[in-house]
Amino acid sequence: MKSRSFFNKLLEFDDLAGLKFIPGSSWIQELHPLVKVGFLLAFASLVLISAEAARGAVLLGILLMGYISSGLGLGYWLRKLRFILFFAAFILLIQILFRQQGAPLWQFRLGPWQFGIWSEGLGQGLALAMRFLNLIGLSFLFVATTDPMKLVQGLIQAGLPYRWGFMLITALRFIPGYQDDFRQIRLAVRLKGVRYDGFSWTRLMNMLRYLLVPLLATTIHRVDTLSMSMDGRAFGLYPKRTFLTPLLFTRKDAVIALLGILVVILFLLSFYFG
Repeated sequence: MKSRSFFNKLLEFDDLAGLKFIPGSSWIQELHPLVKVGFLLAFASLVLISAEAARGAVLLGILLMGYISSGLGLGYWLRKLRFILFFAAFILLIQILFRQQGAPLWQFRLGPWQFGIWSEGLGQGLALAMRFLNLIGLSFLFVATTDPMKLVQGLIQAGLPYRWGFMLITALRFIPGYQDDFRQIRLAVRLKGVRYDGFSWTRLMNMLRYLLVPLLATTIHRVDTLSMSMDGRAFGLYPKRTFLTPLLFTRKDAVIALLGILVVILFLLSFYFG
């Protein structure tokens, strides 16, 4: 099979950009979005203050349990984070090779160069790799299990001005539109017989012009249509807005939130007494 060219690999980014909300009936999908925002901030804080690889591994295990219990599974985690795993391995390798502190664990020679693995480099590399995986994996899980409409509605009901909420939901809604527009423009470029096999700076500039100019034109047209629709519906006339179906904070949300707070407290106590 003939390998794909540079531009084919550059433009085939749909699998990577396909991060979006996945509807489901698991407890994470049905959880109140503000509770999930609290978990997001608390978990990210624990990741940032965890300077040891062992604690990072525990947090990664909790995160993987979240993927499994949400119905996404480990396959989704591996598929979406395959390039993140590569960068995490690269971070680990750099720390192992260039952080020569602590006790020497293993030394080897590669031609005229001699390398060694030191305890401090290995520990620091594992800690940084775990931190990187936890933060990216946490954000992916949050996006995949949180309905953006419910998230914005929960923020507005909590006191966020609805004009700001509309800006947020518009940005979230425009991302799939950009992907569809890019797909159509790329298909039109191919149908016109424009080739982008091989690599040269001239060809790269031409491809950017063929793709970005139509994409910019369609974006301006979409924004113009949206602004006229907002003017026609008198958007921003009233200081507050109501919802047809208010988002309720149930007893289940309260119980899960309390359990999450308890886990965070226990984890923080382990920093002082562990």
